[in-house]
Amino acid sequence: MRRSLLAIIFALSAILPAAAADVSLYTVAGVPVEATAENAAAARTPAIASGEKRAAQIMLRRLTQSSDYGRLPALSDTELQTLVRGIEINDERIGGNRYNAKVTVNFNAAAVRNLLRNAGIPFTEATAKPILVVPVLDIDGRRLLWEDSNPWRDAWAQRASDGALQPISVALGDAQDAQTLDATAAASVDEAKLRALASRYQLSDIAVAAASIKRNPSNWVMQVNVTRLGGGSDATMVLSYNGQGDNYQAVMDEAARDIAGRLEDRWKQAAAMPVATGGSNDRQKLAATVPLTAIGDWLVVRDRLARVSGLSRVDVHSLTKTDAQLILTYTGDPQRLALMLSQRDLTLEQGPDGYWTLKPTVKR
Repeated sequence: MRRSLLAIIFALSAILPAAAADVSLYTVAGVPVEATAENAAAARTPAIASGEKRAAQIMLRRLTQSSDYGRLPALSDTELQTLVRGIEINDERIGGNRYNAKVTVNFNAAAVRNLLRNAGIPFTEATAKPILVVPVLDIDGRRLLWEDSNPWRDAWAQRASDGALQPISVALGDAQDAQTLDATAAASVDEAKLRALASRYQLSDIAVAAASIKRNPSNWVMQVNVTRLGGGSDATMVLSYNGQGDNYQAVMDEAARDIAGRLEDRWKQAAAMPVATGGSNDRQKLAATVPLTAIGDWLVVRDRLARVSGLSRVDVHSLTKTDAQLILTYTGDPQRLALMLSQRDLTLEQGPDGYWTLKPTVKR
């Protein structure tokens, strides 16, 4: 019976399909449009056309690094239409010679990929694991973290649902969080307590954003030390932002937006597809062994592999009680493959003998 079950699982798993691109990356929703003309009907066409162009810019920036924004192609109307798969129009308001609406534009992923490759611009379709941001603030002799009066935490809460390729997560700040981590432990980057907090949210990547306000006679300066733990890129950024008066929130909102963008740029750079990709010659193959102690172990690995960006094919060469022998077909280099696998809680390691091992990540 056990042998029959193994044979069935093997037959169903001989080839795993490649992970599909996240279609939401190629959809831009709720773009406001407005135009005037001799009448509302005449204004409709230019309004929608302007919305398509704005949506295309949003979508292209979503996939690329900020350092490449200036190199993004200026699309003609004809080129734009080759990218647009369809549009949805909502909230139309027509009156006199004015047309207002919101448009959702769906783009053709293959056409967008070709556009960026032909322009020589790196891009990524892979979404990183969420980062748990811990926003601690020193201001006027107080150190704030979970308090409702912490405007720095409010600024990060706005970033937690913006649909970025590097998602941001912010803790609830309830009694359990307060017992796990206080402001002093956060400011001193107490790794054990930070990881205990992250484990509650089933996250492993953490960024402590420690901000402090220093007042000058005419303005104030907010210095932010961002310390990253996990995600394969432990690092610290030190940044400064200037403000005046008592309008902390506006400056902090902009600072959180800037830091989130920098974190996302780091991800995009690490996860970018090689510029020359597109043909079968760009694909690589890697043989890896998956150690198994039970059939359930293989099912876990199989399901995670099905969600890995950049894998075009997974062939199961053999499957036994003790291991699975796989051939991974992928785009890029082994380092990028390992990064993509890590985002789905899989660890790829090369031993001293040159052979690769793939296994579920052991969470700390």
